[in-house]
Amino acid sequence: FRNVAVSDMTFSRTIIGMDRPVKIDVKINNSGTMPVQPSGVEVLVDGISVARQEFVKEIPPASAETIRFDYRFEKPGRHIVTSKVISDDDLVEDNANDRVVDVLDKLPVLLVDGAPAERFFQGAAAFVRLALTPREEAASNQETNGVSPGPRFLIEPKVVKATDLEKLTTLEPYRVVILANVPRLPRPVTDRLVEFVHKGGGLLIAPGKHAEPDFYNAWRTPAGLPLTPATLGDRVTLKDEPAHLELKTFTHPALLLVANPDYS
Repeated sequence: FRNVAVSDMTFSRTIIGMDRPVKIDVKINNSGTMPVQPSGVEVLVDGISVARQEFVKEIPPASAETIRFDYRFEKPGRHIVTSKVISDDDLVEDNANDRVVDVLDKLPVLLVDGAPAERFFQGAAAFVRLALTPREEAASNQETNGVSPGPRFLIEPKVVKATDLEKLTTLEPYRVVILANVPRLPRPVTDRLVEFVHKGGGLLIAPGKHAEPDFYNAWRTPAGLPLTPATLGDRVTLKDEPAHLELKTFTHPALLLVANPDYS
């Protein structure tokens, strides 16, 4: 019995935009009793072939091979991604696998600066904003020189002062709110942020020397539960033994490049 199947298809990111390629891993499994060498593996988006790789070796029985593709989506919205192994085996019904993917047009982020300054890099939100859009300046320079900058960067940060946050009528346009070194916030704003998180919005608290632990630790939901998942302690400065980052603890996908000793 000769049979290979697409047993799994995974994407390197859960948030996919049009600004850069996403890695697509297609797992081919041999569930038959004989070695099989497929002709190739193909990836289709909405029924249109976008990539193909030839298969150069046999897959033994009860074994699997993973083929990786890099693909950048050109249109936002919902897409059907199909991976297909090309083989004349005895069971063709399992030679393809489908996934539904939502491609974002943009990811708006509200960046609240708790210690604004006239000079850009002296403000609390400056480096966070630069980290969210590292290619923004390069794209601007390309446009000035008449070179097409390519797709727009996915993340669109908007910086506001903490004192101006109460003036915003709604948080609906944003997917994430980042509090950068914000000392404290008035009750109407905290209530709106609790509602924002309850509806699925993301809240990132980046405390600095101005952040007041008593405020954050007392922040509660209407049910009386703590909004933050951890307690904020007092700021400690170790002059003799300064604290440092332990790269081995960086396991989140967003931090893997930072944890790689070849880069960091």
